[in-house]
Amino acid sequence: NGDCNGNAFVLPNGGTPPYTFLWSNNQTTQEATSMCADNEYTVTVTDALSNTASISITLAEPDALSINSTNSNVSCYGVCDGTSDLSVSGGTPPYSYTWDANTSNQNTQTATNLCADTYSVTVFDAAGCQETGIIEITEPQVLSLSVDLTQNPSCPESCDAIISVLPNGGTSPYNYQWSTNANGETSDYSGGLCEGSYTITVTDANNCLNTVSTILTDPDPISISFDVTNAHCNLSDGAISSIVSGGTGTYYYYWDNGQTSTLINNIPAGTYNLSINDDNGCAASQSILVENLNGPEIGFSAESPTCSGNEDGILATVVSGGTPDYNYLWSTNETTEFIQAAAGNYLVTVTDNSGCSTVGEGTIIPKPALQIIATPTSPSCSGQCDAYVNASAIGGTPPYTYEWFNYETTMDIDGLCGNIDVYLTVTDANNCQQDTSVYI
Repeated sequence: NGDCNGNAFVLPNGGTPPYTFLWSNNQTTQEATSMCADNEYTVTVTDALSNTASISITLAEPDALSINSTNSNVSCYGVCDGTSDLSVSGGTPPYSYTWDANTSNQNTQTATNLCADTYSVTVFDAAGCQETGIIEITEPQVLSLSVDLTQNPSCPESCDAIISVLPNGGTSPYNYQWSTNANGETSDYSGGLCEGSYTITVTDANNCLNTVSTILTDPDPISISFDVTNAHCNLSDGAISSIVSGGTGTYYYYWDNGQTSTLINNIPAGTYNLSINDDNGCAASQSILVENLNGPEIGFSAESPTCSGNEDGILATVVSGGTPDYNYLWSTNETTEFIQAAAGNYLVTVTDNSGCSTVGEGTIIPKPALQIIATPTSPSCSGQCDAYVNASAIGGTPPYTYEWFNYETTMDIDGLCGNIDVYLTVTDANNCQQDTSVYI
């Protein structure tokens, strides 16, 4: 169509051959060529006797080749399942088809397994005429999923969480399939969910699918601990500071004594309970004991004086309880942990670091006094020097040493004459001494 490649052949009848031909396009052959459609051509034929005859003709041309297509676009993003079915009119049947290389060089009226792209196809008719068409195969947007409006469980072990799935792309409408722990939900929204992992598969109208997963987590449980200052000496000077963690948002404090702060002070000994609520209404409670720290308890350790009547005995305190450090005040006005004194009873006042005081009484026990038992024996006859003295010691601290008037150092002394005083000094292990004398 539109080409000037037509021809016309004139066949004379009658007259006297040979014939000559003259066309209106100045061709002089029996067959005229390169003729266009819709133009009128005249040919004059002259025979051998110069007789002439003329005829006019107009050439027709076929309808132009026309290509229409019925396309089936790609069903899912990235899939190559598109088709294009051609409908050809005009030209001269039959037709042949040549698709471009992107179709794997298909040559049929219907091209299949097409990806999203732009394709060219050339149609040839029986006369060698050709027409090229452009075919566009499209695909939907990729089906993407996002988890929207996720609300985790409000409290540990609560099942009040919410998940909403937002699909984008693909081809609506969508179908939803939730994992088995989502209460059998089939819409884009599921509530009343517990802590755990959830998977949602979304299928669109073309059976394209995508999957998204999300995890719901419980908030940390509310944890309560305390820093306690115990009461002293039955006073209301205790305190409790609370330390709270976990939960969500702001904490609200409710003590069983009516206070509502993190710290309560100026309280007596006793058990106190604290209840905590957070912004989600989660609750926890915990009790704590405030003890009464009594004043110090006083014990004693004592050492007797080395000798009866000496003032080198020791009385030391053994203090426990209360709040260290301790201060001391003795009835002797000394302020040390121990005193050195004679045997007897002594008072001490111990005051701890909290001001609690306790009075105790300790005793230094005297050692038994060193005593000498001396038994004399008279001479056997007047003028004889065979008298003797048996001596022994008790009390004090053994062992003992003996020293007689004549420097003898035995317990007993003999060979004594009559009518004399015999002197003895006994010394114990602490160097305490006792003197005695006997008359023979």
